[in-house]
Amino acid sequence: MTYILPLLIGFILSTIGNYITIQWAKSQQLFEENDVRKIHIEKVSALGGIPVFIAFWITIAFFNVPMSACLPLLLATGILMLIGLEDDLYNTGVLRRLLAQVAAATIAFWAGFHFGWTGSILLDMLNFVASVFFVVLMINSLNFIDGINGLAGGLGILTMLVCAGLFYASGLFSLTCIALAYSVVVGGFMVFNFGKKASIFMGDNGSTVLGFLMAIFALKLFQVLPIAAINAALPILITVIAIPILDLVSVVFIRLKKGKSPFVGDRTHIHHLLTDNGMFHPVACQFILLWLVGLIFLFYFEFVYTLGMAGSLIIATYVLVRMKYTISPVTVPAKWDKPKQQPSPSR
Repeated sequence: MTYILPLLIGFILSTIGNYITIQWAKSQQLFEENDVRKIHIEKVSALGGIPVFIAFWITIAFFNVPMSACLPLLLATGILMLIGLEDDLYNTGVLRRLLAQVAAATIAFWAGFHFGWTGSILLDMLNFVASVFFVVLMINSLNFIDGINGLAGGLGILTMLVCAGLFYASGLFSLTCIALAYSVVVGGFMVFNFGKKASIFMGDNGSTVLGFLMAIFALKLFQVLPIAAINAALPILITVIAIPILDLVSVVFIRLKKGKSPFVGDRTHIHHLLTDNGMFHPVACQFILLWLVGLIFLFYFEFVYTLGMAGSLIIATYVLVRMKYTISPVTVPAKWDKPKQQPSPSR
């Protein structure tokens, strides 16, 4: 009961909050614009991160989490939510967003979320740079992969549940509560986001916060997992954070190879390859999530029992899926494109 009631409250608050946000966005005509990356033709708001954020922190208030653990996270996630909201509404510049992400990662570092490499000035500097870089990388990885209905939310829920289980096993009950709280409020958002037609999107105001929490929880687990648990637990943790990072690296490489800016969107993400090959959004989302659950199953029951084998399997399956579903983007017209008129046959 210690966990159930606050989590139930969080789910209900998020569900109600997202419904209210959908109706308010309709009244204010605050909808996401279509571009080459998107195939939805409906008018949909990208403000789902706001009710998730509010419901998350209300839920945390019902848990007996020390204020010292909450304040740095509240400040960091608040910065990210606001800069993400600004980007969703006004298309904020890349540098401004990057500075906000570095600021949030720095706050997390001083709150104890880092790789834990200490012992000399050089190691301390390396620890700071590597930790901040990892957080920024994870934030942008989630932002990149948030491209089909339910995917970012599904990855978020899966990651939060994995982290909650590992935190609980490590005796970190405050972080267990925080991870569980975020999983249920994302669940409330998924009520309106998962399916062929979404009523609301997470937006940058939500995906940046989710990517941040995934990153800092992973950093904390890198610190606290006992040596005996590394082979069993670390592959599971890496599975849920590796696919977004692999996708970001692949897409950036492809864009640079074509002479394009890595910040200009296209349809080379793995979820786009799946949907462009005929999968509906729910099917593509389920495909990716079940793929990750299958890998977790292998690692949990130690069918694959070393970190090297686990990493090789994750990369190999990702590459195979990309190769299987890679097609030329010119053969995939957007759904809103009107079919060309065929000339009438001459008599």
